[in-house]
Amino acid sequence: MVGSQTNDTAKVPSPVSPHEMAPSHQPADSLKTPLGPDTDTIFGPKDQMVIETHHRMYSAFLQVDTIKPKQRFQLGDDGPFAEVVKFVADLKVTMKGEKLKMSDTLYNPAVLVRVVVPDSVTQKDSVVQESWAFYYSGAPHFSRQAFFAFKLLDFKVENPKYVKPPEGK
Repeated sequence: MVGSQTNDTAKVPSPVSPHEMAPSHQPADSLKTPLGPDTDTIFGPKDQMVIETHHRMYSAFLQVDTIKPKQRFQLGDDGPFAEVVKFVADLKVTMKGEKLKMSDTLYNPAVLVRVVVPDSVTQKDSVVQESWAFYYSGAPHFSRQAFFAFKLLDFKVENPKYVKPPEGK
């Protein structure tokens, strides 16, 4: 994997203005942990992720970025910014939409991607979307209120607490 940011973006008009985006009403980072307390992700300096981005309104929009955690990357030519804010080694989603951290074994790795729009007047960011990007799933899925969908194409995490699954699992 390359350590620098790549930006292979299909040329499309600005995906959507920040004012047209509806903020997510359900916090995506609220996890329930059946195996003990959830600890915040501790990212290492060599960690990196490859994120694929799609847009609900522009089917030709496809962007692939190689980034480090908490490194902002722009969506489209002049769209909002996104960043990976959390990594979970084994994330399950229930039929009710609850997010469960099952273990530290890499059975179903996922990252939480936060989409923000900077406000130049207040110097604060507005969070307009939070979505989970999975490694072992089909095409990215859009939630009802999301303009962007993400897929985790590849990742490297150096934290020794994450365990590779046994062969054949």
